[in-house]
Amino acid sequence: MLRRNKNTIQFIMTSLCIVFIHISVFSQLHINFKGGVNYSKYSTEEDVDLKSLSKSGFHAGLDFRLGKGAFYFQPGAFYYKSGFLLEPTSLPGAFDNDVNINSLKIPLGLGYDLVHENNFRFRVYGSAVANLILNVDENDLGVTKEMYNNLNMGANVGAGIDLFILTIEANYEIGVSDLFNNGDNGIISFGTGAKNNVFSISAGIRI
Repeated sequence: MLRRNKNTIQFIMTSLCIVFIHISVFSQLHINFKGGVNYSKYSTEEDVDLKSLSKSGFHAGLDFRLGKGAFYFQPGAFYYKSGFLLEPTSLPGAFDNDVNINSLKIPLGLGYDLVHENNFRFRVYGSAVANLILNVDENDLGVTKEMYNNLNMGANVGAGIDLFILTIEANYEIGVSDLFNNGDNGIISFGTGAKNNVFSISAGIRI
């Protein structure tokens, strides 16, 4: 499993570099440095004895915009501190239900400027997101990095405003692949088809 995930990551990164180099030869390039807050919530396909609560976190990183006119290609890389809050309905308040996940998100997307002026742009975008789990903070639920699939995928949609060099964005990522492998689930069972959905608000500078 680990070797297969590494090969998948290498394929994604190699493809990203090839596309980036190809488009950058013929397109205008902008770099957007940004950071902000995020709110994540756990979901599962199975009915389990858990109550899911929204958890706040933060993120920082950059993305590239390559294109001419209103359309652009948008790869990037971001560090995310996210996670979830879970409370077993049969054991409310029995233990700390806070799980913090440190991950690297690599979005690969396309965008379109609905308004495209020199000093003002309103845009929408969508992307596929590769999530690489870096580590999981110690927690009372017994959740560890080894319980996660090293690579999981998400689908992201969002909108943003550019005002001179300042940018503001909001986006929502839907988990499309399972978070956990088939190993031990810690103190409680997380069920099958577990996903972590994330809403993010960002501000940054475009150069």
